[in-house]
Amino acid sequence: MANLWLDGQLDRIVAYNECDALTTYLVWLRLAHLGGHFDDREYAQEQQRVHELLQTEIAQGRT
Repeated sequence: MANLWLDGQLDRIVAYNECDALTTYLVWLRLAHLGGHFDDREYAQEQQRVHELLQTEIAQGRT
C-alpha cells in the first residue's frame, strides 16, 4: 500500500480497500449466520442485498 500511495495510485488503494471491506463483511456475515445471529432467510436476504449492490456498481461501470 505504501508504494501505491507514493506512486499516487489512489484509485488502486480505494479498489483494494473496497474489496477487502466487502470480503470481511461476507466472512462476518457467514460467521454470524453460523453463530445463530441470522436465520437462513435473513442470511439469504443479506446475501441478495450484497449481490444487488454489486450488480448496481457493475451497471454504473465500477468494476
